[in-house]
Amino acid sequence: MGSSPQRMKADNKRAGRKGSLPNDQQFVMLVNSFRQEPAYRALSYGARCLYTELRAAWNKFNNGKIMCSGGHAANLIGCAKSSAVKYLGELNLHGFIVETRRGSIGTDGHGQGTLWRLTELGCPSVNNGMPTKDYRNWRPGKNKTPYRNSVQGIPKIGAVKRQMSPQVYRNSVTYVDTRGRGKPRPHHLMGNS
Repeated sequence: MGSSPQRMKADNKRAGRKGSLPNDQQFVMLVNSFRQEPAYRALSYGARCLYTELRAAWNKFNNGKIMCSGGHAANLIGCAKSSAVKYLGELNLHGFIVETRRGSIGTDGHGQGTLWRLTELGCPSVNNGMPTKDYRNWRPGKNKTPYRNSVQGIPKIGAVKRQMSPQVYRNSVTYVDTRGRGKPRPHHLMGNS
């Protein structure tokens, strides 16, 4: 059992399938041409790490059904939930993943995570099973729309953005609210009104 071919044969026997590796020896392959894409180069390190984890969740039959919520992504890569949601949005914005079903609360009260499709890989229900590779359409400076759950959020229609203007008071600068409601108040007295 000391030589490499014999060891691999024994490992394959344990896995139960010819030519496959046991679960503890599986890996994710990222082709060099994929890693050279401008969209991939523009991703943050967190988004690249999350994409690798999403790719590891792919099993050749579940593209379009890869479940990943913000909390699940945070557990996968070891970051805050808000950062993980930002990374999911970044991957979506750059064209690496596409939402196939939005997460929601199920009828039994349990949450159902969002399902994603990896555009690098084929999906039987989209484009006759061929990969769409949406990341090839990404250009720097294009598609600046934030993802629906981004950290900054999308303002509600009709919401008034709080205007702050600097005022000098005894050799220090303080910011006052200038929304047009009465007298301007210093920022530490504004409260939640």
